[in-house]
Amino acid sequence: MKNWNKSSRAATITALSLPVLLFCCLLVSSLSQTRNSAVTEIDRRRILGNLADHFILPGYRKMVKSTNTLLSRAKSFEKQPNQENLESFRSAWTELMIAARRMQCLQTGPIVNLEYDSSFYYWRVLPSRIGQVLKRNSKLDQDEIEDLGSTSKGLFALEFLLYNDGRSQLNRRQPLPNPPSVNPMLGPEESRRRQYATALAKDLHRKAIDIYFAWSGKKSKARTEFIESDQQSIELIVNQLVQTIEETANLRLKFITDMPQPISRQLDRIENGKSSTSHLSVQAIMIGVDELFHLPGQVASLHQVLKKQNPAIADRLSQEFQDSLDKINPFPRSIELMLPDLREEVLVAYESCRVLEVAIKNDLAEEFDVVITFSSLDGD
Repeated sequence: MKNWNKSSRAATITALSLPVLLFCCLLVSSLSQTRNSAVTEIDRRRILGNLADHFILPGYRKMVKSTNTLLSRAKSFEKQPNQENLESFRSAWTELMIAARRMQCLQTGPIVNLEYDSSFYYWRVLPSRIGQVLKRNSKLDQDEIEDLGSTSKGLFALEFLLYNDGRSQLNRRQPLPNPPSVNPMLGPEESRRRQYATALAKDLHRKAIDIYFAWSGKKSKARTEFIESDQQSIELIVNQLVQTIEETANLRLKFITDMPQPISRQLDRIENGKSSTSHLSVQAIMIGVDELFHLPGQVASLHQVLKKQNPAIADRLSQEFQDSLDKINPFPRSIELMLPDLREEVLVAYESCRVLEVAIKNDLAEEFDVVITFSSLDGD
């Protein structure tokens, strides 16, 4: 009888516990679902609208302004090919490169649909193809430029023309004026080269205008599609953040530290190596990444919405963005020219970028219910 009472009590407790357990399970499930759906459609659309208005449109407006300056300097140099105008032309090229790099973390919409992305971001030009253009007698008009492949037009074909001075860059610590007798852009017989440079600048200006106006206006097709794609656009943003940071870490930082010395013999393998602007390029890319995440001003951004949902993760991510910038900003000159003296500093910057990349993959992606589809370069 005593044993029966113990069994009876146990059975009664178990029976009473089942509803409680069931209720707890339902409560946990409900809380989990609430957490997973915390980023609402309204939140996502506010983020996307603000990205269009406070990051994308101002970024492309800056590119239009920079290409306008570039074209003006190109025409001045073509008219008066002297060292002062060449340096002014180069300065305008650097300004445009920085403006374009700050937008590199979000390649979607018109720049891709119009196939203009290669004109601003494809840097592996072929000197032989550029040489073929220089040897022709055809008129360098818009049709001629459009028929060229990506290896002989765009921002980096123009870099080749502006900085192909025939001078070794071994141990070059600072940009130095090139002797007029050395730089082919300055020769009286090189009018074709200067015309080519002007035609490339004009093409870049036209394309920047096309991209900007495709995004401008509250009713623009690009803006509307970007916002209405909702979660799909959020997926794209997060994946492109991951891709941009990983490529910057591996291909623009680590790659250079792994190159055998002397690096000066391999400048064609280094992005922005011809102009010695690799540091400015990396810096601009990471500033763009940071701006895309935070957005200027007090508007709904990835960071602000994340802070509402999970303040601890938002603050940690924000700090990791800042750490990456802090590790990159102090570089005194172009990355390849700092080696081997500052190799460790470059590797620290690389590691900081990788930490940020992993945090975005794990934390930001989870909080916004994003599947990472970018195939990592190193299998991570």
